Amino acid sequence: MTEPMLKNILERAIQSEDHSYQLYSNLSQRVERLEAKRVLEGLAAQELKHKELLEGVDLESVGSAEGAKIPEEKTLSDFLEPTPIDAKSTVQDVILFAIRKEQSAHEFYKRMTEYAPTPEAKALFERLTGEEMKHKENLENLYEEMFMREM
Repeated sequence: MTEPMLKNILERAIQSEDHSYQLYSNLSQRVERLEAKRVLEGLAAQELKHKELLEGVDLESVGSAEGAKIPEEKTLSDFLEPTPIDAKSTVQDVILFAIRKEQSAHEFYKRMTEYAPTPEAKALFERLTGEEMKHKENLENLYEEMFMREM
């Protein structure tokens, strides 16, 4: 993994975090239940923190990336951005989309942890791996509460 490749990964991760922030912010304005609104606003705030964290990364602080390789059969698109939703999507559709998006982000950061060139880069990706899994679990709980209650 060369420095330009690590920079590209960070740029794509920033874009993904910004997209998630926008998604959760917009969804929080569409839901009526206060509890759901709070969960989504919390997720949006967490995604914004991830974006700010990634924007603050100094490539020199994560060290030289020489020698680390990502298998050629995998590309960044394998880990980022599930199929986008449209304006006619329901809240249920959006939450399912967000669950898949968080899973994709988790897988991306987990893969990057495996190929991190330095302990500092590995620590950054491990932190984000865990946080994305928490987001996914929060969304799954919200989905179950909103759409899988027993009548």
